[in-house]
Amino acid sequence: MNLLVWRRMTRWTGYTTRMSGYQLWDTLRGDLLDDFGTESDALECVQGLFEARELDEDPNIALVSVEDSGDTATIADGQALVRLARARSENAGRAET
Repeated sequence: MNLLVWRRMTRWTGYTTRMSGYQLWDTLRGDLLDDFGTESDALECVQGLFEARELDEDPNIALVSVEDSGDTATIADGQALVRLARARSENAGRAET
């Protein structure tokens, strides 16, 4: 991920220091795409976008966790995020059967 984009993302998440949860970011533009209460909801969204063909195999998005303190951590981005969302979706499908 581009350092300039990361700095913009980190600066932007400073506005959400009282919110904990998960955020989906456009890593090219540094735009917040959406926020979620759970990692599961965020990954479900990513999987849905991928299935709808709105994301390619190497999308310019990142999933970031945000703590109440304002600390952020990237969970996954690009291809790794798509793989994580697919794996969670497959595991959820197996648990339902």
